[in-house]
Amino acid sequence: MNLNELIDRIVGVRFADMAPNVKQRIADAADRINAGADDLKRVQVLNEAVIACTVFIYSKSAHDHKTYRITCPVPWGRAGWQRWGLRSWEGAILRAILNVRSANQRHGAALFDYSADSRLWFVDIDRYASLESALDYWKSNPITIKEFQTHANIARQNAAARMQRGRGKG
Repeated sequence: MNLNELIDRIVGVRFADMAPNVKQRIADAADRINAGADDLKRVQVLNEAVIACTVFIYSKSAHDHKTYRITCPVPWGRAGWQRWGLRSWEGAILRAILNVRSANQRHGAALFDYSADSRLWFVDIDRYASLESALDYWKSNPITIKEFQTHANIARQNAAARMQRGRGKG
């Protein structure tokens, strides 16, 4: 290598354009969009599950007429997620969402209420006397992507922590 080539290389290195890797940024953005789309699909499945369960409870009178205790397996229950076509973790996330709704009533009076003492779910027939009023609740208060992601992120963090402990790193 002659002196002119060496100087040209040194100048080229010194003034090299270090633009970020556009392809990697595009790939990262696409991954975020795909993850959001996957979450949105799951939210739609959960909304469909609670609506189908609501219809079943009201049309089949699947509740005790004195206490309003739900008497059928529900999609968010440990015995019901599979019967309603959900995955176990989807049922757990739905249960967490409904527990929060039942506890803090942010979405108005919750359609389904949980009693931690008896570990049973109840339907609020006093406020939602008809199937139409119950479906109006879901129309006004569907499961949201934000609710889903809040609980899904917690579940993902817990799963990652379990994996770390299983590998002896936690």
